[in-house]
Amino acid sequence: MAVFDAEGNVVETSYTRLANTTQYTANDAMSDNTTGQVCLTFSNCARRKGGSGFVLGATAISSANQTTKPQLTLYIFDTSVTAAADNVGFTLSDADAVNLIGSFQFNGFEALDETAAAGGNAKDEALPESGGPFAFRCITSGQDLFGLVKVENAYTPISGEIVTFRLHLLQD
Repeated sequence: MAVFDAEGNVVETSYTRLANTTQYTANDAMSDNTTGQVCLTFSNCARRKGGSGFVLGATAISSANQTTKPQLTLYIFDTSVTAAADNVGFTLSDADAVNLIGSFQFNGFEALDETAAAGGNAKDEALPESGGPFAFRCITSGQDLFGLVKVENAYTPISGEIVTFRLHLLQD
């Protein structure tokens, strides 16, 4: 059995949404663009190339406090995957699906700053959907994990909204 440090680590990344307020429908992808979009990269999840650890939980923070809060699923992969364009149906190829290592559902955002819309913000915290930590091992030449986001409800974002995701890790 591997021995882990008592110290965990938090890594974060974010999407800065497009400058529009186009409503998402259930099962749309959230991304950073409509062309040339990329998956989220959680840098340095492992202490060394090819390293491993456990993902204990995640936090999502939105730079908006909309009346209807987003309901999001964050999928975590051990390899970079193909991101769908923002605000279109979320699809995942078979080739990308086999690299899925875990996921989180954020369906209970609460306001941190009660100011409405762009003046406020909100956060949600989640445990892995599996009910407990999930193990990861980065590819031999890397230290990163990757993510895709699916919007689960009809959600109207603010223009340029920033959604930050933080992974809480225990590294080997």
